[in-house]
Amino acid sequence: MKHIYYILGICILLISSCTDETEEVFKESPEVRMSGVLSEYQNILMSGDGQWLAYYGGEAILMHFYNDSVAFKSTFNNGNDDRTITYRVGASQAPELIFETHSVFHSLYELDRANREYEFLFEEISDTEITFISKTDLGADKTRIVFVKGVPSDIDDARKLKPIVDSLSYFKDFYVDDNPINYRLVTLSGKTFVKNIQEDGLIVNTPLDMGITRDGVIFVPSLEIEGESVSEFVFDETSSVFTAKNTSKKIEIRVSEDTHFSNSDVFSKFMEVDFKGLINTSYSMDSVLTYLRKDVPNFSGVQFYVIRGWTLAYAPGSEGGNWAGLSDFHYNKRDDNNLLITWDYLVWGGSFWELFYYSRGGDILFNEFLLDPNGIYVDEVGSGEYILVSNTDPSKYIQLND
Repeated sequence: MKHIYYILGICILLISSCTDETEEVFKESPEVRMSGVLSEYQNILMSGDGQWLAYYGGEAILMHFYNDSVAFKSTFNNGNDDRTITYRVGASQAPELIFETHSVFHSLYELDRANREYEFLFEEISDTEITFISKTDLGADKTRIVFVKGVPSDIDDARKLKPIVDSLSYFKDFYVDDNPINYRLVTLSGKTFVKNIQEDGLIVNTPLDMGITRDGVIFVPSLEIEGESVSEFVFDETSSVFTAKNTSKKIEIRVSEDTHFSNSDVFSKFMEVDFKGLINTSYSMDSVLTYLRKDVPNFSGVQFYVIRGWTLAYAPGSEGGNWAGLSDFHYNKRDDNNLLITWDYLVWGGSFWELFYYSRGGDILFNEFLLDPNGIYVDEVGSGEYILVSNTDPSKYIQLND
């Protein structure tokens, strides 16, 4: 019996001790505890020199965090959107970082609202790396952005490299241990994806961010190539080759003036649908459209009628009418992946003649691109989506959509 009393006494003491510990652990309110966490996160953002580097939307972004403001330096838009703005480390359902006023992240969001944002949830945090997840993504597969420590020279070097990478040929193909594989890197005005033609002919496009680093490029998320997870490549400007870092195999992206693989009879697929619209261009073609917009301020796009032989420009509300076009264009098959466009005469020009025939600053004319004497390479990059590449200058290419 004494043993029973003894055991009961110990149990009472243990219960009492647990109660005291529980009260000690939770003596602060949830609000006070959350406030402590947020203060800790903000202190880490400002720790050391307070400078963090991220790759987002195809851009390198350096952020210098102060107590209530953050200064930006980036590769985006030649630095024209780099500002010092306010930010906030707060919490709705979880700790979050919010950029409160307009700067680089807001500009990227305005360009691509479906995939960009300026509010991020903290996922993992340390003194040297912070991982955020998208606040708006639904489902388990959240978009991530990683901050690492950086310095201003990271952006300076990336800015020097960016126009070089942007002006490369369309043909950026993958090699593993010097052997070509059916993967191609496609970059279109800030949008990047890896194209894979599988054995059954199915095209798989994997969208991702490609940021320009101080010595090459970085992919977010990492690429999976032949069992290797690859994120960073160093660029050799002399050979136009990107070589992967930290891989057991030699994985390269080689830039050439031609392709090492092709799709099956893309020309026939391209001609199956009469109407196509221009939806994107390479950086080397951007200046062409820029000058077109200067000539006709409301210029908004180019549309193709490939069977009827029309190329039309659209500028709503412009003097002289909304539409102008050139005809009669002929789309002639050269081989499975190349077409040659010729034309007979101008049918309808009006005030839009300058769209096609006036050059500014020596830039290639849009019609010169279409009427490339060496033909145009056609690449199928998705269902009803094609890219036309100048065979004379493969850094100039446009994307069309049925």
